[in-house]
Amino acid sequence: MDSSDFRSLPPTDQGEWRLHLRDLLYQLIGAKHGPTMADEEKELMLSTPAYFTPAQQVKAWIDLAQQFLPD
Repeated sequence: MDSSDFRSLPPTDQGEWRLHLRDLLYQLIGAKHGPTMADEEKELMLSTPAYFTPAQQVKAWIDLAQQFLPD
């Protein structure tokens, strides 16, 4: 799914999908960095500017996730 697919989802599904994506990304960061990274640092990696729309936030998280996934 990319950000354009995300925008086509009903609002309820968008919220659920964003939570799922965020949780998955949090786990990916933890798997990559293990116990060397504090929870606060993981949260900081997931933070986006307050003015981002939900679709922009999803795009930023997808871009971040791609850094942690094998080619």
